Amino acid sequence: MLAFVHRLRRLLGARRALFEGAPERALERLRDPALALSAPARRLRLRALELLYRAAAEKAALGRDDSLARILAFAAAEDPRRAAAWRSHLGAGPREVGPSRPAPAAREAGGFASEARLASVGGEPLGGGRPGPGPIRRLPSPSGFPLRFHLAVDEGGEFLVLSGSQVTFGHARGAADVPLLADLEARHARLLFGESFHGGASWRLEPLEGRGVRVDGRPVEESVELASGARIDLSDRVAWRFDLPDPSSASARIELLGGIEALGAPHLLLLAPGAAGRLRIASPPRRHLQIPGIEEEILLSLEPLSDPRELAIECAGGVRLTGGGDAHTSLRLPCPPDRRLDVIVGARPSQVVPFCLSIAPVLPEGRGPTMPEEFA
Repeated sequence: MLAFVHRLRRLLGARRALFEGAPERALERLRDPALALSAPARRLRLRALELLYRAAAEKAALGRDDSLARILAFAAAEDPRRAAAWRSHLGAGPREVGPSRPAPAAREAGGFASEARLASVGGEPLGGGRPGPGPIRRLPSPSGFPLRFHLAVDEGGEFLVLSGSQVTFGHARGAADVPLLADLEARHARLLFGESFHGGASWRLEPLEGRGVRVDGRPVEESVELASGARIDLSDRVAWRFDLPDPSSASARIELLGGIEALGAPHLLLLAPGAAGRLRIASPPRRHLQIPGIEEEILLSLEPLSDPRELAIECAGGVRLTGGGDAHTSLRLPCPPDRRLDVIVGARPSQVVPFCLSIAPVLPEGRGPTMPEEFA
């Protein structure tokens, strides 16, 4: 019993460190030998390493070579092979990235389930974490863009969330709503949301400046309605899968294929306008985010319906911001917020590690780090 309590405390401490934007502290807690065979500890370790790698990419983009070297040195102590790959990917120079030691759990195969990418590493902030002393404010969306924000879901991954009647895809150097660092036109294609009395809600794909757009292998030259499960190829190297997983919602989920990311996220959520856009997180099956072990369903919606300005999070088990405050069955937050906000949701039994999610604004520079192809 004492050993169980000890492991639980270490896991809780590591989870808390991650949601406070301190992946290094999380990794230090996870080094406890008692966690060597723990599956939850392995998942937390992978998320902490992903945060470090994304922070390294931010430092590389800013030319912060000393910070970059320090982050990669810390990562190399846990994960030498991937740290070396990221050092090469980011052009960190020929110097060693730090000592290596065995870390079998951290090196096991599997993808990254990324936490929110805005964090602080080594005391250097990359964005907010706790609500902070001032009031939470809403950042107005830039002119011509739909509402956009980042959503990181515990054990569910990281998403770029967009809400609007149309969403454009194109090259990262252009003004597309979904910028992709790939061989595309500035505004290559767009998705259009529509509703009709007889046909109901639907998403249609329309080529713009692009050539060679294909849906399920067939060339598309004009607007076409997308079916759930469709594969869309914008070019020979840019593809994504469109899905409508929840019959009760018109919101769509998009999986970017081949290691491509949009603003640092490998997944997209397209929230349909109005009441049709409610998004559900629950145990399988047929939900937008399917998380095993959740006992209380989590509902996300944008309000008011006519002019979304807030994100409503609802859960019968309670919802609260980290850093204090009482839990309630619903929480409304300015959206997009002016900083990262971490939320604890009572969706799991009380005796296990709590379920968390984060929302964060889209960074002004409009580009996130990409993963080396070896680990895509």
